[in-house]
Formats: sequence, C-alpha cells, structure tokens
Amino acid sequence: MIILDAFKSIVLFSVFICQISFAQNIDSKEFDKCYYRIKSSNFNSNQKDLNFLDDIIKDKKIVVLGEHFHADGNTLKLKSRIIKYLIDVHDFEVVFYELPYEDVNRINYLKKSELDFIIFLSQIFILPSINISDLIKYFGEKNNNGFNIEGIDLGMNRTCFGSCYYYDSLFATYNNVQLATDWKIFGKIYWSSLTKDTINETKVFETFTAKKNSLLTLFKENGKIGSDSIRIRLSMLINNMFYQVLDMKDRRVMGEKYWFRSNLRDSMMFVNFKTLYDNFYPDKKVIINISNFHASRNLNIITNENFTEPFGNYLSKYYKNKAFTIGSISYSGKVGTPEKSYKIPTHKKNSMEQAIKNKGAEYSFFDLSKYNYQEKIWMYSIGVNMFQTQYWNKVFDGLIYNEHSIEDVHKRIDIKEKFPTVTDSKNLYLIENIYQVGFKNAELIFNDPSYKVLKPF
Repeated sequence: MIILDAFKSIVLFSVFICQISFAQNIDSKEFDKCYYRIKSSNFNSNQKDLNFLDDIIKDKKIVVLGEHFHADGNTLKLKSRIIKYLIDVHDFEVVFYELPYEDVNRINYLKKSELDFIIFLSQIFILPSINISDLIKYFGEKNNNGFNIEGIDLGMNRTCFGSCYYYDSLFATYNNVQLATDWKIFGKIYWSSLTKDTINETKVFETFTAKKNSLLTLFKENGKIGSDSIRIRLSMLINNMFYQVLDMKDRRVMGEKYWFRSNLRDSMMFVNFKTLYDNFYPDKKVIINISNFHASRNLNIITNENFTEPFGNYLSKYYKNKAFTIGSISYSGKVGTPEKSYKIPTHKKNSMEQAIKNKGAEYSFFDLSKYNYQEKIWMYSIGVNMFQTQYWNKVFDGLIYNEHSIEDVHKRIDIKEKFPTVTDSKNLYLIENIYQVGFKNAELIFNDPSYKVLKPF
C-alpha cells in the first residue's frame, strides 16, 4: 500500500511538472501581435477602440459571443458593446440567444411598439439583467428596421401557459380536426412530463412520439395550415417540445454525467439555429449569444471525459470559415447574483488570464486564430471551476477579457403593476407571460368573462 501511494505521488508530481512546462511557453512577441486593448465597457462610448474587429470578422457571416458564466455583469456589458458595434458598423441584423426558441418566437410574431418590445425582452430569462438594459433599449429602437432576435434553446420554459393558449387559438382557425386532436393529446403529455415522470411509461412515450410524427406530417403536407414559414416554425415548436421532454429525462437519469453524456440539447440547439438561419436569414450576418460551454469546439481535448459534441462543433463543421467564435474570460471577482455568487478562482502564474492582465488593460481582446503557438496554456473558460491546460485556439477563435467580474443584478418590470385590477388566480399565467398576447390586447382579454377559466390545453 505504501509503495502504491508513493507511485501515485510520483505520477501526480510528474503530471504537475508537465502542466507547468506547458504554461511557461507564452511567446511574448507572438502574444503582442494578437492582443488588442479595449478602452471601456460603456455602451455609448466611442467605438473607435473596437476597429480591430474590422479585419478579423470582415468575411464572417456568423459571430459567436460566449460567456464563461451567464451572470457576469462586466462581461455582459462588454458583450453588449460589441453586439452594438457589429450591428452599427458591420450590418449584423439578427441576434440568436441561448433562450428557449418559443419564448423569443412569440415575441417575433407580435406587432408591437418599441416600448412593448423593450418590456417583452426585459422579462426573459437572462435578459432582465440591469447590465444589458442599454442593449435592450437599443434592440427596441432597431425593432422596426429589419432587426430580429431568435431563441435556439429547447422548449417553452416559463412561457408554456401563454404559448399553449396561443396555439389553442391559432389551431382552431385552421378548422382541422386531426390537428386539434393531436395537439391536445401531445400537449397534455408534454405538460405532465414536465411536472412528473410520465414519459417513462412505455405507452405514454409511444403516444407522445406518434402524435409528434403526426403533427410534423400535417405541417409538412397540408398547405392549408398557414404559410410555408408558419409551418416551418410550427414544426420547430413540436420538435422542441418533444426533445425538451427527452432532455429533462436525461438530466434526471444521468445526474452530473448529463453534461458529459447527453447530446440532445446541443444537437437540437444547432438544428434550431440551422433551420432558422437557412430558411429565414441565409444572406444575413448574425450573432449568436451563448455560453462558452456550448460555443466551444473539441471539448474532448479539455478533459479526459468523453464529451459529446457541443453546439460549436456542429457550427464549425457545417458553416466552417463563415463563423468566428469568441469566448470570454475574467481574471478575478465574482459571478452569479447577490443571492448566489461564485468567486473566480486564483489563476496560475503563467495562465492566459495572467498574461493578459500583465498588459494592464481592464478590458481587451485576444485573437487566438492568429496566435501561432505549439504549446498548451492554462486558462479558465468553461464555467467557473474548469481550469485547464489546452490548445485553446482549437476551442475558440478569439477571447474577450475583463479584469474583474461583478455579480449580475436582475430586475424585471412588474407586469402586475401594469394590470392591478387582475386578481383572478386562474389568470396568473397570462399576467406572468403577458407578452405572449401583447399589451394592446391584454386588457380586452382580462375584461372578457370567457377567459376567466383559461387553462393550458
């Protein structure tokens, strides 16, 4: 036992020495060629300090902006400024978010004012951050000028009730018995599977699959059900609901191994992106706002775990040189919210973060695609605690850096204050998800007695 422990110690020490040698090979001359200082994260500051991006993305149709943790206030502010620059200077017209497809899809169906658009956006998942309030306002101003936002993540998330109500109403207008029947059965299984494990029952899963296939066939073959674009989006809706249920099942069954073993979410995120991009925006320049984890390529080189393919792998394989992927890193501080935060761990002496910090700028960009190095480098990048020694130019094309992360603060617009007379508990889902039907129609809905007993499906 003593001999075995000694052997283990020697092996671990050898690995440690090897890792240190990897980290000591940052070539300062090559490094300087790829380093660009960013003066500010202020949304409305002069944009000249971002001109270095002009040559880097001049021939790119897709720019991916990652974040090592969703709730990092300074990274969100810096990314907001870069998004504005890409739209203002390089004519990018669509931003795809790591948000449930249906949440954002409902927004895009509505005819709305700039104020409505801003209020709608302020309610969704990551978007209520005070650190991107300027960006949301900017999106509102761009709303009627050919600008669009899309979601590529699975499911309907918090908008399920509002969406169910919407599609009940929409499908009724098509006067198709099979559509109405299949949707009702499919919807009931979907909703019950989100709240309990009914999908594990063989007959339930078989019915769920059969109704999914039946609905997809209807949307594909029945030209009387909306326009071509509507049918494409309805097919996406059904697929996302179906695979959201399977994804949740994987999470329950696999536990922590879900992140290494399950491929459903990332593969469906890519299917969502490809469907939207190829059908609706084939000639547009687009931005994808997503986590470093999903944006990355070649995750298998980061760890010995047998990672399944992340979104970024699919993107690089299919769109190749059309895409440029930028990850984000921080040197110190906290991420998360004041209620639940995580400290950025201390960096190694020769880490990428330390090398960038030594340049003395609070914010900067590093072009990994042009950094000609042959050794691995230490860096935190995938989440908070995954500090790794890797060939990072095989994972990202570039990095945005902020020296100090700050906790993010979320502040939603209080919709209940806008409709103080609505107290019926059966309508709370409409209040919470009011952007599904639009503020202009909300008062009519709330004042109509026939809607007092609305229930999902």
